[in-house]
Amino acid sequence: MASPSLLLVENNPRIRALLRLSLEDLGFAVSVAESGQAALRLIADRADRFDALISDIRLGDDVSGWDVARSARANDSAIAVLYMSGDSGDAWESQGVPGSRFLAKPFGIRAIPEALTILLLSQE
Repeated sequence: MASPSLLLVENNPRIRALLRLSLEDLGFAVSVAESGQAALRLIADRADRFDALISDIRLGDDVSGWDVARSARANDSAIAVLYMSGDSGDAWESQGVPGSRFLAKPFGIRAIPEALTILLLSQE
């Protein structure tokens, strides 16, 4: 069975590197975007689908994590979406895509695979 593929969108290079390594160690095939614009390009250019999207909300450019998730869902209605942010949790219910999950920063590294497992199992 192929490793689940995911798109990680995080503008902080240290957090991005830590999450990427941790997710790869867990067996995920990880593609990385450092901005919302880069994430939109990856979503549009990728021929096969991602199983999951993990995105920070505030990405430092004119495209938010909310925008990235909406684009990903428009491209693939079954993609699992996990948001993470230090300050945007209050907007999740109104801005987040249906069936998504939210992790407030800071969080323990084990929180990501736990949330992904729940999301990916709900797709089956």
